[in-house]
Amino acid sequence: MGNHETHERHEKGKQKTTEPAPRSRLPIARAWGHRPAMSTVQEVQEAIKGMTVEDRNRVKAFLLHLSRVDDPAHKAEMTRRLKAMENGGGVSQEEVERMHEELCRKGL
Repeated sequence: MGNHETHERHEKGKQKTTEPAPRSRLPIARAWGHRPAMSTVQEVQEAIKGMTVEDRNRVKAFLLHLSRVDDPAHKAEMTRRLKAMENGGGVSQEEVERMHEELCRKGL
C-alpha cells in the first residue's frame, strides 16, 4: 500500500479487505483539542484562509519543511552549513543586530 493511508471495508459474508483511503481526503488535527479529523483539501484551504497571517506563515513553513525533509541535496546542504558554523563560520548576536539595524535603515 506504500505510504498512503488505508481503510478497511467490511461486507456482509465477505472477508475484510484493506484498500487505499480516498486520495481526496487529508488527515489533519483540529487546532482546538487536537482531535484527529479527516478533511478534504478544499476544507484545509478554507481553514487556512481563516487563519491569521502569523498562523498562515507557520503553515507555509511547515509545508516548505515537508517538501525538503527527505531531499538528499537539502540534507547535504544543511550538513555543510552546520559544519561551517561549527568551524567558526557562524555569526555573533552582535553581528546579527548590526545587520538588522542596517537593513532597517535601508527600509528592508
